[in-house]
Amino acid sequence: MASYPRPISPVKLDHRRPLYLVGGVLCFILGVIGYVVPIMPGTVFIILSLYCFKKSSPRLERWLLERSVFRGILQDWEVHKSMRLPTKVLALSMVWITILVSISRISTPWVIGLLLAIAVSLTWLLAIRIPTRKMAA
Repeated sequence: MASYPRPISPVKLDHRRPLYLVGGVLCFILGVIGYVVPIMPGTVFIILSLYCFKKSSPRLERWLLERSVFRGILQDWEVHKSMRLPTKVLALSMVWITILVSISRISTPWVIGLLLAIAVSLTWLLAIRIPTRKMAA
């Protein structure tokens, strides 16, 4: 397996390191849940967990970048600060399918409005704010 192209971040010893470690673990758990429950943005939490592990645990950072099932997404983010088009399409499809199914089962107007606001916000974030990485030819 090819190694990640950038050396793993050195960790400074300070009192915030345990907080970053706990934050990284929590973000990772939320990210995994986000891949199962499509209304949650799993990729964002996985990227946040990588940031926290950079500040707390070189071992967990290396695991995420080199061995986890999320390595492709994270390496795209680390190297290119972007997401691939198929990843975006899948994420947006799952968000909108989940939102529309939820709306079809709910009759409370403010909940419907909230769900639509969440879907529009996630669409804006994924489609416009996060750059799309062009696929290699």
